[in-house]
Amino acid sequence: MSERWSTERDKLIEQLRQNPSGSGWCRLHTQLIDSILVSIWNETIGDAANNFNFTLGAVGGYGREELAPWSDIDIVLYPNKVVQSIDDRFVRELFKRSHDVIGGELGLQIGYSYLLPGSIAGSDSKTIASLMDCRVVAGRPDG
Repeated sequence: MSERWSTERDKLIEQLRQNPSGSGWCRLHTQLIDSILVSIWNETIGDAANNFNFTLGAVGGYGREELAPWSDIDIVLYPNKVVQSIDDRFVRELFKRSHDVIGGELGLQIGYSYLLPGSIAGSDSKTIASLMDCRVVAGRPDG
């Protein structure tokens, strides 16, 4: 999977060198990272998707679709409703695969957080501010 993503990213970087386009290029880069994360989401969650009531969000510059060539990728996983039990195998695997592909293969920094219901109110101002730019990448935003 990752060789395809590396090749697509290399093409984007070359396109930027040949024809700098600012925010237009940043949106294309964001769309590539979205595609990678959706693919990882689908491979990780698979058939359990109907029972996995979580959403994967993009925050910060990534959430605003402002990904420069070496911007960090910040993601947040949050439940859509109060969950009685969480099979954290999916959460761990999702974050591991994201780190392997985006961090390892593409060489980009990836930061991730996991928010539980009720934890946002007690979060620091940086976390709360980043959620203002949150954009759904994958999951069930309808709960």
